[in-house]
Amino acid sequence: MKPSILIVFYLLVFANAICQKNDEVADVEQLIKAENFKEANRLINTRLIAFFNAKNVDTIGDYINYLGKTTNKIKGAAAAEKEVLAIVQKAKSAFPYHKALVPIYLEAAFFVSNQGDNELAYKLVLEVDHYFITKQSVITSDLSPIQSNMGDFAMRLGKNAQASGHYLKSIEYLKRNPKPDAQKMYFANNSLGIVMWYSSKIDSAVFYFSKAIDALNAMEANPLNRHFRVALVQNNIGSCYTALGKTQEAISTFEKVISNYKEFVSSPEPHAKKENARINQYQAIDNLAKVYLELGDFTKAHDLLFYSYQQKAASFGSKSPEVYKSLIFLGTIYNNQRNYLKAQTSLNNALSHIKEQGDINISWAAEAYWQLAVAAQELKDNKAAAAHFEEANRIYEIVYAGQYDDLYLSYLGNMTMFYATNNEALLAVNLANKGLNYVKKVQGENSLGNVLQLKNLAEVDFELKKYRETITAASTGLNVVDKIIAKSSKMIDSIRIEMEKPRLILLKAKASYELTAKNDTAAIVLLLNELYVAKDILDKRKSILFEQKDVNILIANSKDLLDFIKKLNYELYNHTGKINYLDQMIGLHESGMYARIRSRMDKQKAIRFAKVPPGVIEQETKLKEAIQSSLDRAGSHDEKIRAYLSSINQWNQYQQMLRTKYAAYYNMRYASNQKTLKEFSQAIPAGINLLRYYFNGEDLFVLVASREKQKLVPLPSANLQDIIAVLNDPKTTAAEIGKASFNLYGQLWKPVEKEINSKRIIIIPDDFLYNLSFEMLSPVVVKTYKELSSQCLLNKYAISYHYSLLALSSKKAGAPMKDNFIGFSPEFSDKQKKDYSSVIKNDSLHMDNTYLSLLPLPFTTSLAKKIQNKLGGQLFLNDESTPAAFKTQAGNHSIIHIGTHAESNNNSPEFSRLIFAKDPQRANTENSLYLFDIYNCDLSSDLSVLTACESGKPGYQDGEGMISMAHAFTYAGSESILTGLWKIDEQTSTIITDLFYKNLQEGITKDEALRQAKLSYLQQSDGRMLAPQYWAGLVIMGDSSPIIFKENSQTKWYWIGGIAFILSFIALSFFLKKSKPKNS
Repeated sequence: MKPSILIVFYLLVFANAICQKNDEVADVEQLIKAENFKEANRLINTRLIAFFNAKNVDTIGDYINYLGKTTNKIKGAAAAEKEVLAIVQKAKSAFPYHKALVPIYLEAAFFVSNQGDNELAYKLVLEVDHYFITKQSVITSDLSPIQSNMGDFAMRLGKNAQASGHYLKSIEYLKRNPKPDAQKMYFANNSLGIVMWYSSKIDSAVFYFSKAIDALNAMEANPLNRHFRVALVQNNIGSCYTALGKTQEAISTFEKVISNYKEFVSSPEPHAKKENARINQYQAIDNLAKVYLELGDFTKAHDLLFYSYQQKAASFGSKSPEVYKSLIFLGTIYNNQRNYLKAQTSLNNALSHIKEQGDINISWAAEAYWQLAVAAQELKDNKAAAAHFEEANRIYEIVYAGQYDDLYLSYLGNMTMFYATNNEALLAVNLANKGLNYVKKVQGENSLGNVLQLKNLAEVDFELKKYRETITAASTGLNVVDKIIAKSSKMIDSIRIEMEKPRLILLKAKASYELTAKNDTAAIVLLLNELYVAKDILDKRKSILFEQKDVNILIANSKDLLDFIKKLNYELYNHTGKINYLDQMIGLHESGMYARIRSRMDKQKAIRFAKVPPGVIEQETKLKEAIQSSLDRAGSHDEKIRAYLSSINQWNQYQQMLRTKYAAYYNMRYASNQKTLKEFSQAIPAGINLLRYYFNGEDLFVLVASREKQKLVPLPSANLQDIIAVLNDPKTTAAEIGKASFNLYGQLWKPVEKEINSKRIIIIPDDFLYNLSFEMLSPVVVKTYKELSSQCLLNKYAISYHYSLLALSSKKAGAPMKDNFIGFSPEFSDKQKKDYSSVIKNDSLHMDNTYLSLLPLPFTTSLAKKIQNKLGGQLFLNDESTPAAFKTQAGNHSIIHIGTHAESNNNSPEFSRLIFAKDPQRANTENSLYLFDIYNCDLSSDLSVLTACESGKPGYQDGEGMISMAHAFTYAGSESILTGLWKIDEQTSTIITDLFYKNLQEGITKDEALRQAKLSYLQQSDGRMLAPQYWAGLVIMGDSSPIIFKENSQTKWYWIGGIAFILSFIALSFFLKKSKPKNS
């Protein structure tokens, strides 16, 4: 089960609240604080009688709220409302058309609204508005506040269109004045922006929020207006940008929010709002973290949330609700990072804080229990998971009281699948039907909510092997989708709801397959045709939908669908022997991997690409937005169709231009990449065998191929992942590793060894096989590391790796390299970290604690210096080794030596990164180069070396980080990379890399150079240093042909100088010999 992510942006709704006088009456306030309500009420009534008698109408409004509050305490809410309304009517009768009636009505409206009756509040303000309709000149200054407050109450009633009209009218009244009241303009525009937000008119919301900031800039330049209030509105704009998918703008805006609150809090003047500003500042940090969370950058999200948590605890104490909220957010992130034990600690800590405050029955507690259930389930503790699900559900039932929202329905879906996977059939089906029946009752049968619940029911039925029921639920869901599309007035809505079809088609097809005879090829062909319809829907949507949530759905829907299509193609190949089915299976696997990479690119709106001008990318962005807006525009159906077809035509013309002028970019982003097995095989280098491993569900295959022949072989996969996990466990003994290496040899190598006729092998792994170094497999059982080093496949085969058959290509003859070598080695010394800390010490929010915790790399720096002396070229050390230096200098060298820490991120591959030195002059500057940055680099080279690369956590999207990193380096121009499958000891990797470089200089192929380097290392090592964790993880990925080095100019001059010296010495000796006087 994928953990949920609770994304709740803090939108600061009512900047103006209600326009009320709220003047305090000191003695009444004191009596109320002392809870002497009867005496306070007596005093209020006495004074109101006196005000009426003295016709002191201006003061009556100050007592309305006090009257209601005290009467409520004495007689109850109904009596309080009755007395407040009686005073209003009495004032209206006693003082007709007096301008003081407006604040009296507004105070009464404010009171009844606080009592929960927003309908009556709205009617009261409407009544006073209508009352003065013929006497507006009396209340000119109040016309705008009347409309603004009606807008507030209408919005509280959920009547957004009505609220919008009132706010616009409020602004209209203000503009009648040549110098409109800037503060009222601020209130009205901010409120109107919030209406637009809740009406899903996000662009309009940004427009009105921006107008609110313009109004603030026209007000007095004090900390309240320039920082606190600006931050309030900017926070709203940041949330809008997030909703629009403008992540870079959202990040920039939330940074400004945080800065403005910081300025306000640190201003010298005391202010009652400073406490609010501190809370809002940390909530803005939470909002910024959630932007990174939606992007998939869990590291930055965690760092920000953890900082916010620490600051909240220090500022407000552990009992503050803000503290447990942060702990729950942190627990959610830990779940998404698959760090379940840490998630449990954080979530249990949050629940302890909630329990200390007395009431566990709140939505935050339910969310904590939900996340605890996810963690327990992933840790295989189903008993605890069930208990947490039940407790979360108990609390949700209290909180929601039968009125469920999308969050609860999502939770319900998680819980039903948990019970279904644990064979609690009755409970799972009952819960699934509970969600379905609720949505049908509240939203109707022809609603997206109903489709989602039918899909959930179909998932549950399939998991419980109730295949006929699965077909019924999925078919019903498909019918509802068709009905919604037929009635939809917006094409974008039709397209988005159609995205639910592929999953429903898949569930129906999988259930039908289970009810079909396995040798019924005609029935399987029919199912396959239905699945291709589902695939076609997804493929078409890839060119239309670019919002992150849509891209995420596409990625999620594609994998299971393609896996089942591949399965059916393999079965048809087995039954019929027709090679086209095998072509489909392999082609879909390879193109599916590229589709995932492309989808991640679509998520990164800020991504830029080398080999194509920025203006072309800007044109591409505009064309994509044009497609989107054509679907969401106003107008008749025919007008929308024409606009859509026009934008699609322009998009097709643009792609044709790319195909002609920027072929490398077009092929990488958009070209169709479906090829036949024969076409794939022609790209295999001569004299090399290729092993391409494929998982299809739990089934495992290997394609053994050369240019001449190809064969697909099924392999046993039982316990395979557990055996590989043994190899990756540092506590595993030599004997256990020996046994695991032998078992893996039997499963992965022995079944195809007779098909192998070359000593040079290219391996393309799949899934968790990326966690395995094949050269450590052993054909015999060994008990010591010494035995393993002499028996393993390293002794027989030179193995290189690749990430896809589509990436295979013959080595291109490019322009001559500028030099042999360029190196980057930040080292991360203690001095560098100390210098950075001293610069950043006053900005704890942006302090990079990950940078401060990086291990120094002294051996890597020494090696870089050594290789530069041998090969020549440039070397950027310590503070000079920055992302900027890398971007501008790295390309056009035979070898790019990247002696820095690198992370291959399996969880969010686009956030795989290279970590460089911090710029001591600009400590806040980003020192990481992320995968999406690498696409915009020139890395033209024969080889890029990343020996300090650390792969992501095994077990989740295994290999995706390395695949994506290799793809980016390939596009940037690097023919191959030397990298690590896991974190390797720095000193060991330095020794092997040094030997590898020596072998390359001898003209040996890269794969053989690395093999010989490892064998030499093993010959000179002993004890624990022979363990495969030290040597097997270094691999070559990509082209393995030899590197042709230029003659080192430094070495050439050494030779010339040496020869000159020898010649000079000979000449001098000859001269001295001739000059020697002869004996007489």
